[in-house]
Amino acid sequence: MAEVERRGLPAGQKLRDRLKAANATLENAKQASLKLADELARTPPATQNLEQLRASAVAASEQLVRIEKEISDERRLIATAAMNDLQWFFQKRIAVRKALLDSAKNIIVFGSAIMFIVASPFLMFVFERISGITWFSRLIPHFPNYGLYTAMSFGLLGAFFSRLTSLRFDAGLSVENTRNLFSFQSLLIRITIGMCGAIVVYYLLQTELLGSLLRPNFENLSFREVHFRAILRGHAESAVLIPSADWCMLVVWSFLAGFSEKLVPNTLANAEKQLEGTEDK
Repeated sequence: MAEVERRGLPAGQKLRDRLKAANATLENAKQASLKLADELARTPPATQNLEQLRASAVAASEQLVRIEKEISDERRLIATAAMNDLQWFFQKRIAVRKALLDSAKNIIVFGSAIMFIVASPFLMFVFERISGITWFSRLIPHFPNYGLYTAMSFGLLGAFFSRLTSLRFDAGLSVENTRNLFSFQSLLIRITIGMCGAIVVYYLLQTELLGSLLRPNFENLSFREVHFRAILRGHAESAVLIPSADWCMLVVWSFLAGFSEKLVPNTLANAEKQLEGTEDK
């Protein structure tokens, strides 16, 4: 019972009340039997109602035996119920932990793939600087829409981050919820929704449907080279690429579109209302 209460199981208080009631019934029967036995011992032999008192004491003793047996059975039932609850608690916790570990593996796989998609342009630039091979830079001018790729990739990252923050290694999640939220199929659907939402927001940012919100200038999605002196290189001058404020704003919008499950639907609903109002006019 102490273990059931320590684990905070729902049936703990109910089982404790049953146990207290059984103990109280047994204690009352013992006190009644002892009272009659004591009264019988103090009664003189010549008392008129001695036989009646003796019969009552014998009946109380027999009733005590019956109550002890009933209480023993009741305690056994309470102990069995407590053991069943504890067994289910530990089995459930083991199942949830296994489901969480499987979910963590799925998240690691998806996270690795998404991080590679997001970082691939930067990795290509680093590769070019180290190797001197510039085929990727020559490909960029023929790339139809680098800003769209940025929106899609960071939409994927936002959707992945939303699932990552909801993963908790505790007993609060059920096995079913864990599998539904972090299964391979669920993660694939969630990041696909995040990517599609980022694409929609990318095009909405180039319209007036978002109102007066701060929006990036798509003609200034660029990086600029900044020169500085690196301490680790003996104060030699180095050059790094710094993204423009508009590029950073596009990244933030795309990440939010993938992270929030309500941003894109609410935006589309507002756009629909605006269009309906225009049609009415």
